Amino acid sequence: MSSKCRLISRGIGAPAELEIPEPDEGFPAGWTLIQGELRRWGGDYDAHLYYDLGDGYFEERPFQIPTSGKGTINEVVLFPAGIKRLKFSPMRSAGEFEFSGLTLLNIGTVECIWRMARRVMAMCWLHSKRKRKLIKLSWFRMFFDLQGSYLAANKLRAHAAAPAYRDWIAEFDAPDANEAGSIERHLARSAPSVYFNVVVIAEGDAHDAVQKTLLSLDTQLYRGFITTVLAMDAPDQSRKEEDAFNITQGQMPEWLGKFNSMLADGSRQEWVIILRAGDVLASHALYWLASEVI
Repeated sequence: MSSKCRLISRGIGAPAELEIPEPDEGFPAGWTLIQGELRRWGGDYDAHLYYDLGDGYFEERPFQIPTSGKGTINEVVLFPAGIKRLKFSPMRSAGEFEFSGLTLLNIGTVECIWRMARRVMAMCWLHSKRKRKLIKLSWFRMFFDLQGSYLAANKLRAHAAAPAYRDWIAEFDAPDANEAGSIERHLARSAPSVYFNVVVIAEGDAHDAVQKTLLSLDTQLYRGFITTVLAMDAPDQSRKEEDAFNITQGQMPEWLGKFNSMLADGSRQEWVIILRAGDVLASHALYWLASEVI
């Protein structure tokens, strides 16, 4: 079963969304080969395919459609049964694009495995071990998780969609046990040479948000910092609470004067970090920041 859409479309302005015509026999289900040509001139090259099962487009988890450097689409995806509509977004930013020759073709399991394995082997061969390690792509993984390896290999296509920020954070922004141990051993050998003054700005009733931020600061592997909570809507009385200070608007000029004097002392390298109540830092955030500013 195949669906062919001979379409040449150019657009400039807001990100475009193109409706894919439904073939007479309906959209395919199961493993499907998507082929076509997509050329873009704009701010990004994130292409996505969305499907509707009858209750609206599923916007949260679309199919990512990477392309070659020349704009060739040659992608294997698993379509659910019962698709009513398909729409294609060639890019997320405003810009110009040309999209043509779309084909949707059902393929069998053997061809699916062959196409996925060929993509994985090509990317393993072309890219360094260090780069492949970052996306958890290896020759060995292909034999027990071919689909996961294929999705990882797609990230190395010339024009692949950037991961959603929350997905990137979940995958890369927490050090594993080996990384945390290495950081702790490095810190044990040397005293902090950079000091951070972390200012947490709280507005209104932000107690829970402040605690969330302070808890993330408590987990910092790098301990060369002090924390100040600036309570913009606090009562007229300022108070010291453990290692955090609540300071009212009326006292800000006096407080800033003392703070500036402390920074101007010059006895050590000082930096100011401003956070909003509710912001959360990864446990190694201050360590890497200190490493960069030394």
